[in-house]
Amino acid sequence: MPTEVKAPLRLLSEPRKVIDDSWERYANAHDVWKTVDATYAELRALPESEQIPYLTLANVKQLLAFSQTEQGRANGVLVRWQCMIQDTGLGWELYIKSLVHDGKDICTMYGNEIDHTDHEFESAAMDGDRMAERAVFYGVSLPGMTPWARDRAVGAPHTLAEALEALQLELADMKRAPLPEDASVTALVKMYNLEEAEPLKTTDVIDLVGLLTVDGVPSAEWHLNDTEDIQWVPSIHVLHWKRTPLESLALPLEADSAPQVPTPSPFVDHDTMRAALVDYLATALGHDVLAAEYLLLALLARIHARRSGVTVGSFSLNLSRVTGHELEPALASLMPAVVRQPLSLASLNDPAHTLFVRHTGQHAQAGRLQLPSGTCVVVDERAMEEGKLEDHGMRNIRALSSVLQKRSLPYVLPYSEMDLSTDLILVVLSEGKSFLPVDVHVPVHSTQSRAPPSVSAETLEAWRAFLARTRHEALTIPENVSQHIQDDFVQRRRASSTFDQDDLQRCLVIARLLALSHGHTELTPALWTRAVALDAARAARLAPTPP
Repeated sequence: MPTEVKAPLRLLSEPRKVIDDSWERYANAHDVWKTVDATYAELRALPESEQIPYLTLANVKQLLAFSQTEQGRANGVLVRWQCMIQDTGLGWELYIKSLVHDGKDICTMYGNEIDHTDHEFESAAMDGDRMAERAVFYGVSLPGMTPWARDRAVGAPHTLAEALEALQLELADMKRAPLPEDASVTALVKMYNLEEAEPLKTTDVIDLVGLLTVDGVPSAEWHLNDTEDIQWVPSIHVLHWKRTPLESLALPLEADSAPQVPTPSPFVDHDTMRAALVDYLATALGHDVLAAEYLLLALLARIHARRSGVTVGSFSLNLSRVTGHELEPALASLMPAVVRQPLSLASLNDPAHTLFVRHTGQHAQAGRLQLPSGTCVVVDERAMEEGKLEDHGMRNIRALSSVLQKRSLPYVLPYSEMDLSTDLILVVLSEGKSFLPVDVHVPVHSTQSRAPPSVSAETLEAWRAFLARTRHEALTIPENVSQHIQDDFVQRRRASSTFDQDDLQRCLVIARLLALSHGHTELTPALWTRAVALDAARAARLAPTPP
């Protein structure tokens, strides 16, 4: 029994020694990282894993300071971090996995720095059996995290001893965070399982546990840098990691933690919960229930297929005539990440304000729309004024239009350009109809906008979990329903030539989202009829007012 108690504590306080034990047992890099990964995967399933400090801008220097102490070097500093992969362009890094020091074979994986002689290092570097590769990425703190999501990710605060002196090391300002206004950490992420690291791409979200060290900023000859010219950046040698969709922050019961008893829902049934959520959103939209219905559908939309450059599932929403700023607090209370993107001539033309990704020198400079899938982006063009868009402003508008139309973000290289797939929740606020290519336009009929009403924590938890789960639910369309839709389309075409193929496709998307929002996994004729009625109610608002 004592062993069971001590084992997790040793994994937490002496990770470097755990790695050394694995090396002594296997003396093989593949077996070491495989064993270490499995060991720390098991730790993540235990309540003790909550003791691992979460890396933030507030504690990164303190944790780095501890990593440079004698105790920190000997035992290692364990951290956990949920981050977005910002740049995959660094490729693989060649490193020495072990060297002979004082006649003993020492593991130098996971950033283990030992006091070796030049001869010992050169001997290891000349021995191909002691060399290996690891994947290196840039990671940044999740951009746009809302307060409740940040609190859930970070967990209980853990501080180091007050006597710990501040690290006398100036970290490089990498300017890699998509949102400069965010309190963000930028760090190198080093992975040893190349097969698992290979599929990772920019904007992927990962949840990792690793050893924190400090490394020089990579450059074209980063392995040859003179130490006097090195700029320093935090570096995490990953012990265990997993992909975590942004929505996972709203699903605490599905996290790697001890089994918990599900919290009883404050609602008697699904329909009651949905109606209360629509009312909550309507309050922020001047009590406009129709606009709130469309907003709910937009929050549930995601791209579920890409065919020949066409995205299936796109549902960007333009809300016009929105007054005040009550909508954003409502969204922030429900979504794990919300990014406000105001549009003005000054910001669009400002070279420092870039929506797309630019590759400068050896690195990818983040754009404001380089965001994880599921991020809710509120584009506010209400402050847009007349004037001239410069070249940079035109590029920004093209990038935003590409995200809206093709769900892809331009990645500008020195001599070419490529597109990165995105899947953002997009809500555009405007005075009149947006000049941007948005899927659905809903003029808001507001009575009096006000801040969302105060609701219980249990209610918010239920809504967040509903939005997160429903967004990834699948919907099937039975053959008889498909035939019903085709027959209905033919009848509507006969009755009015204005109901065309675009209307059909839009109504299909609305019907799909409407069905999912009501907890259905199959589309029914009744839901199709309601979707068409919802679209007709929206279209009626767009009709010109008779003189």
